Parts: sequence; structure tokens; C-alpha cells
Amino acid sequence: MLFSYFRKKNSQHNQQRDDIVEGQVCYVFQSVSPEKPGYIICETDEGVRFSEAVADVEINEGTAVIVISCQKSACKIKPLVSRVKPKQMM
Repeated sequence: MLFSYFRKKNSQHNQQRDDIVEGQVCYVFQSVSPEKPGYIICETDEGVRFSEAVADVEINEGTAVIVISCQKSACKIKPLVSRVKPKQMM
């Protein structure tokens, strides 16, 4: 129910989606995966914005992400920290 409230609220600001810019750090509000878009939350000069987001990898809620590009329909995001396993010492 809370999510539908924010979706309706954000639809009023679709024209202002340009407030979210490339290189901006945001947080995942609803998990994102390659098969299913999710939502991110970003702080802008106009206040907090929610945007639909897509990614090449699965990203869980609360993860810091960086916006790669943002179109009218959705933003393309990547995790701020890569999930690389450190090399083991021999």
C-alpha cells in the first residue's frame, strides 16, 4: 500500500525526472534484477525522488547505487561497490 502511494505521488513528478542525473548516488528502494525492474530513491534539490530502475545484476534493497543513465521511463543503475572476491594469498 505504501509503495502504491509513492508510485502515484511520483507520477505527478514524471516531468521532473531530469532531477536525477548521471553519476548520482541513490539507494535501492525495491530490489532490482535483470528480469524485473525495481525502484530507487534519490535526494535532489527538489526533494526526494523515486524512479523505476533497471540493472544488469541483481541488487537488493538498501544498496547504494550509481545512476548510469536516466530516461523518462527508467534509470539504468550499477552497484556503487563491486562484488569482486579478493584474491587468496598463496
